[in-house]
Amino acid sequence: MRSILILSLLFSSFCCFADEKQESRMLLNNLSSWFLSYNLGWDDSPYPLSDSDSSTYGKVKIGSSYSKTTGVSFFSANGSLGNTHYFDVGSNRKEQFTQINGNFSLRHSLSDVIEVSTRNYVTRELEPDYEAGIATVRESGDYVRWNTSNSLKYSLSQRLSASLGFSYTDMSYRERESGDFSRWGLSTDLNYRFSPQASLGLIAGFKQVDKDDASTGSGVQSYNVGANWKYRFDEVTALEISASSLFRELEDHDKDSTDFHANASLRYSPNDRFSTRLWLRYSPEDNSRRIEGSVYDDHLLLRLGVNNSYQVSEKLSLRLNLYYIDGVYEEKRSGEGKDEVNEGLLHVSLGASFKYNKNCSVTATYNYSDNSSDYQSREYERQRFHLGVRFNY
Repeated sequence: MRSILILSLLFSSFCCFADEKQESRMLLNNLSSWFLSYNLGWDDSPYPLSDSDSSTYGKVKIGSSYSKTTGVSFFSANGSLGNTHYFDVGSNRKEQFTQINGNFSLRHSLSDVIEVSTRNYVTRELEPDYEAGIATVRESGDYVRWNTSNSLKYSLSQRLSASLGFSYTDMSYRERESGDFSRWGLSTDLNYRFSPQASLGLIAGFKQVDKDDASTGSGVQSYNVGANWKYRFDEVTALEISASSLFRELEDHDKDSTDFHANASLRYSPNDRFSTRLWLRYSPEDNSRRIEGSVYDDHLLLRLGVNNSYQVSEKLSLRLNLYYIDGVYEEKRSGEGKDEVNEGLLHVSLGASFKYNKNCSVTATYNYSDNSSDYQSREYERQRFHLGVRFNY
């Protein structure tokens, strides 16, 4: 792990400092801002798997962002620090949680044909990340996750390009003794652009998942080979589809398997006021293969999402995010649980922001979650609502 971290930092530093002569030749944009927000809310089930009573809560957050664009590069960084306090969850429940988020990204052209990029983030959060598939159930407690993704792209011609990538993710739960994992991977992509609207890529990669606790399932090695297709129908509509065969090997179990991995996303933005994104992802997720004390060889998931934003007027904006996750645990290896477990989760988030003046906005957010499972003890419904104020400078 230490060698991987050093490699990542060296690559990021190389991206940041390479070719300073080119980068300094033209400065186009330099933006910075910061914000302060406070929210007061109500949660009808802070610990949904334990039949907890409802509670009010307060949340304060401060953050800052910075971006710079030059003729050959783009750099952005932002970070935030927050604290959530539940006022009446009971004496045996944790009341206070800290949230930390930070990321920086850089894209830099070393020459007319070579481009490097790096994206890095660290987060300490409480609520699940439904799109990334992290901590689907709130009961898991807060977690720390960091990731680095780096790539090198070489343009062989105006139409043909090749890229190499390296990524690393580390995930740890602060209040659980199991579930921690790390994942690193290598990828390559050979892309051909048929026209300004369409391109086709051949993709291949390797991924290694390691577990800190063997009771949650073994480590997994996997290889994938597939294709990626991008098509822009017009200036407002774009489609991207990728599919690949996935060859998996469980390290402490004499079992190989072939699975299927697919991604698709459709973006539609007819004007500068409305945008929508529809996406789906199907794949086995090797970082989470334990449920109710039993470990399974396969955890297959289908994720569907819809992300909408609408600028109603100069002052009022609305957003809608909808996620549906359908999963199945198959091929039980150990434990006394069911031979197969099916679960489904629906999450809806509605938000509104009213710009009172240049620096102050009033916000409102409603969240609804409904989890169904073959285990009745894991079924729950949860609602949250909060009002807040945000200052931007």
